[in-house]
Amino acid sequence: MKYSYNWLKKLSGTKKSPKDLAQMVALKGFELEELEKIVNRFDNFVVGKILELSKHPNADRLQFVRVDIGGKQISEIVCGAKNIKVDDKIPVALPGSVLPMGNFVIEKTKIRGIISNGMLCAEDELGLGKDHDGIMILDSDAKVGEPLAKNLSIDDSVLEFDILPDRAHDCMSYEGMAREIATMEGRNFKVPKYMLQSSKKMKELEIQIKDSKLCPRYIGAVIENVKIEKSPNWMQAALVASGMEPINNVVDITNYVMLEIGSPLHAFDFEQIQDNGKVSIVVRGAEKNEKLELLDGTNLELDQKDLVIANKQKGLALAGIKGGKDSGIVSDTKKIVLEGANFDGFNIRKSRQRHALLTESQARFEKGISPALAHRAVARAVELFEKYASAKLVEVADEDFSEAQKQTQKLSLPSVTKLLGHEVEKKEIVQILTNLGFETTSISKDELEVAVPYWRLDIEGPEDLIEEVGRIVGYEKIEERPILTPISVPVKNESRELEWKLKQLFSDFGMNEVRNYSFYGKADVENCGIEDKHFELENPLTVDQSLLRKTLLVGLLKNVAQNAKFFEDVMLFEIGKVFDMFAGKKPQEKLMIASAVLLKGKKDERPFYVLKGCMETFLFKALGIEVFFRKISDQKDKIFHRTRSAEVVLEKKSGQVIGRIGQVESVVAKKYGIDGKVMLFEMDFESVRQNFKENVIYRPLQKYPAVLRDISMYAPNRIEAHAVEKVIREAAGSDLLKVDLFDVFVDKAKDKKSLAYHLTFGSDERTLKRKEVDDLIGEIETGLEKIGVKMRKQ
Repeated sequence: MKYSYNWLKKLSGTKKSPKDLAQMVALKGFELEELEKIVNRFDNFVVGKILELSKHPNADRLQFVRVDIGGKQISEIVCGAKNIKVDDKIPVALPGSVLPMGNFVIEKTKIRGIISNGMLCAEDELGLGKDHDGIMILDSDAKVGEPLAKNLSIDDSVLEFDILPDRAHDCMSYEGMAREIATMEGRNFKVPKYMLQSSKKMKELEIQIKDSKLCPRYIGAVIENVKIEKSPNWMQAALVASGMEPINNVVDITNYVMLEIGSPLHAFDFEQIQDNGKVSIVVRGAEKNEKLELLDGTNLELDQKDLVIANKQKGLALAGIKGGKDSGIVSDTKKIVLEGANFDGFNIRKSRQRHALLTESQARFEKGISPALAHRAVARAVELFEKYASAKLVEVADEDFSEAQKQTQKLSLPSVTKLLGHEVEKKEIVQILTNLGFETTSISKDELEVAVPYWRLDIEGPEDLIEEVGRIVGYEKIEERPILTPISVPVKNESRELEWKLKQLFSDFGMNEVRNYSFYGKADVENCGIEDKHFELENPLTVDQSLLRKTLLVGLLKNVAQNAKFFEDVMLFEIGKVFDMFAGKKPQEKLMIASAVLLKGKKDERPFYVLKGCMETFLFKALGIEVFFRKISDQKDKIFHRTRSAEVVLEKKSGQVIGRIGQVESVVAKKYGIDGKVMLFEMDFESVRQNFKENVIYRPLQKYPAVLRDISMYAPNRIEAHAVEKVIREAAGSDLLKVDLFDVFVDKAKDKKSLAYHLTFGSDERTLKRKEVDDLIGEIETGLEKIGVKMRKQ
């Protein structure tokens, strides 16, 4: 938030320079973003007096103006405005000056053959308002040649601090920041008192609140005899320093009070919203298909969850965010209804997100402010209306459903020392808390009872009070001390180490790591045929990121599609979380491993075997995990080809599926614009971790010669090659060192297939004899016949 130094100085009583003040506040809780002298915005801007006006000889719409700029200097300027006359005092931008709005450098230039030595300025060009209908006319007593900043009382500095959400409810106001400054300097801040008398009998105003949770308080004040004109220079200067544009005295007063107290206000034109001389304000939810045109001309299609300020006929404003055009203040407004209210922050934030609206009012309401501030804000505004708009208060209606419960916390003084690492005297603690607005009562020598003021919504426990003490004392005053707690070796994080190992293995194989968002869209669910329900976000960033992902494969498909535009071969992997109800009814996260391969540039290689070989050789073998591949038993999506896919099953835990591998269905690939065969692999990380053999046992090389035999057989198509290999290993026992399937021929017509294997036999104790190997072959043949497999005789 931007703060006027002059305004803060007046409220807080500080005598520090802007630089010293900024440094103090930054050290005690609020980060300084910028410190600027406003006067620098108006270098080479002076007050001028028009001496002579004449028509430009070469342009009908331009005038030639001779201006007295002080010091017996006359400047000749070409101007297109028609609202000026001789003897008017006006702002003059001399050559070399830079317009605050647009950062435009004024130079001596020739316009239609006539030299122009500067520029006469409108309000909006100076950032002092929105008026661009003509040149800004200064007061008649303005001193010719005087710097413009001095004439407009804007010789000020701007201090911009980053106010975090937990302190927005009190420090996004001048009173809140002034209280902080006074406390930092060891003084008590005196809160100004503003009184507002409520009428018992309502004649012209009634208020009806449909949902007190969304609007716990609404104050309406009817004010008559309003005279619309410019606000005083000091108020305009304060608004400009705070980053707001002056408009007129009514709007400026509501903005000024919002900045001062922190509670937004809004003014309605009484005549535009009255019905038979009476105004009925209704705070309600938006109706179905209701529309609202805002003050800036924006047309909104309201959601039924939006909160609307309305009368009996129509909506008047989007509550807490922005007013409607049909009820706004105009130049001939004589009577107003002033709104001071409090709205639910969560509801305001949702409406702001739905309609992409950012306003000063919304910024305060959505972070939460106390309902009690509404009364002070209305009372203060009424005081200013009476003084600067010649207005008179008619009546006040106050619908208050807020719960004014005073929060108390018990503060242990030893806890202060323990948490801060620095001893603070009880007297100093009490003084700090009192200056911040807390009320303290001594319970015992070492304990205080602290009453929290209504504006401090961030205080939730004694630790928050200790933090207040610490930052005001100054963290820079707390001496460094060595750690006294013994430092132990951290517990080994097996999951993290395995994750690093997996990333290294994939990288060694030539794959690149990707990290995708944890979301995909409904279009992806439809494209991939994912049938299970998903967790859906209430407020997604985009339509394509509305669902929490249940698989990593969708993201990898998109990655392949993007990379395939630039590379023929794409090899990617990802380790990330998916979200589902895996082992119960509660939402759970599961870490998964996935990879994708597209080999368009290598025509002689089939991507299925490339990826399968990577998994077997570089992954499972390196991790010491024994697996086999079989047909997928339960397809929960349509990503994989029905026959060119398999599920990965643990060897020693038959039936435990830990992953799946396969070729992407061509229809799915085309939906993502992929031309080529894409292979995907996905596996459960936790299953890998549980079966990972960290300590690999190395065996010496075979001492005795191995015996090689080839066998071939006929098997029904229903019998998988892995089942055959399992029988071979069990029948041959430990003397069978290696089994390699080297040939497969499938005869679909006869519903059978031919399988051929290389078998390697050997012993660590001696060379096996021929008869011993023949006996083992016989055992293998017997075992295979039991499952319906017949050996082929040579």
